[in-house]
Amino acid sequence: LNQWNKTSSTSLDASKNCMGVVQVRVLAAQRLMCPIGSTVQPVTSLMPWKGKVRGECTTAFGHEEKGVCVKWDTSSEISCCSMVHAGRDTLVVPTIKLELIFKPLPLLEFSMCSLQLSCYPLMKQQGNWKKQWCKAELSDQLLERESGEHESPFILVEAAFFPATNEISEDNNNSEKQPSQASNLTKSSTVISSHVLKTNNKLHLFKLQSMWRPAQCSICKRSLVGWKKAFRCETCEIDCCKDCRVQIDFQIPCGSDLARRVVENSIQNKLTLSNILTTIAPVDKKYEKQIIHSVQKGDTIMAKSSLSTGKGSEDTMKRKELNKFIGQFRIKIDQACIFESFLPIETNPADIFDTSNQNSLKKGDYYLRVTCIDTSETNRTITVPSSGKSKFSSHEMVFNVSHYGAEYRMEVFDAYNNKPVGTALLTAQALLQLQRDRLIEKFG
Repeated sequence: LNQWNKTSSTSLDASKNCMGVVQVRVLAAQRLMCPIGSTVQPVTSLMPWKGKVRGECTTAFGHEEKGVCVKWDTSSEISCCSMVHAGRDTLVVPTIKLELIFKPLPLLEFSMCSLQLSCYPLMKQQGNWKKQWCKAELSDQLLERESGEHESPFILVEAAFFPATNEISEDNNNSEKQPSQASNLTKSSTVISSHVLKTNNKLHLFKLQSMWRPAQCSICKRSLVGWKKAFRCETCEIDCCKDCRVQIDFQIPCGSDLARRVVENSIQNKLTLSNILTTIAPVDKKYEKQIIHSVQKGDTIMAKSSLSTGKGSEDTMKRKELNKFIGQFRIKIDQACIFESFLPIETNPADIFDTSNQNSLKKGDYYLRVTCIDTSETNRTITVPSSGKSKFSSHEMVFNVSHYGAEYRMEVFDAYNNKPVGTALLTAQALLQLQRDRLIEKFG
């Protein structure tokens, strides 16, 4: 058996470690430590990104030479899980973690074995499926219950990495970019595998919060009621559980029509006060149409009056809007370092970003937020997981500057508790002074 993680001496091209989708299919397993007839389920995650995907349950059977085995139906759409690698210009190569769960009872489960597979070979040959039997390690939970020596289980895995692109490949019959014929894929599952993430797709900006009204995950439909149970996107207000974060950017892109429909049909939107009152005391539809018609008729008369007097000119409105601001503030967020201890303010930036200081970094899940103090206008980056040197891939933000004394607060937040761990203040006057000094230095 070849080692999956065996790599060549050449390093991975940085351009190949890009934003994209990692697709994993668990085909079979053998030499398992579970009774024949028991229920087995694969659980897949993509480290360092948070979340996991639960696969389809199957029943274990016996084999004379291979012991207890399981096999999954590859014709099912759920057999192929898609996880998003949201990193751009990142130095971390993601790792696939696969775990087999044994369920003696519907509400009781134990971890049997697990393995970790680097995405290095998948990124090196993007779009090509890699299939291989891989040796798994028995879980500590199982070793504590079973004494003596045990054979290591083996899991047949098939995976591929599809980089984000502006177009979806029309050649769905390309044998190099499809799973091997041994997988016995149907037409429907082949279509699922050919989908890739688009580069213009917005990523969800999730924020952990408590839910005291009925809510459910948009992917798995799990209930999210309770203390810090849900992740809500600040952009499209879609709800997600902690496990489905790794796949929701692929299944329901932020700002898409699908996301809008999901939010509109959510339980919380159905339980509004107006909907409850309408259910208790229904409104006559004919009367409601008359009211809407009269309102629309009045708006039309107002619009015609405005056009006749010249006050509703679109150009005039745009000029009035532009006259409110003195310019635009554009900022690109590249990187942030979070240390275990405070650093003096006079510390040289070159020393802060020195790679030798990795041991003093405080690893965690962080995102950066910029807020205009005057208008409370805010913007933020995506959450970078498991890192003390968060690289935000030059995330660009644009703010309209109303006056020269405008102030902007930059804060790095811990995504687990939504509390700031570092703050900096930028002013429009200081930025203009900095630009002036650089122009004088360059042109004299």
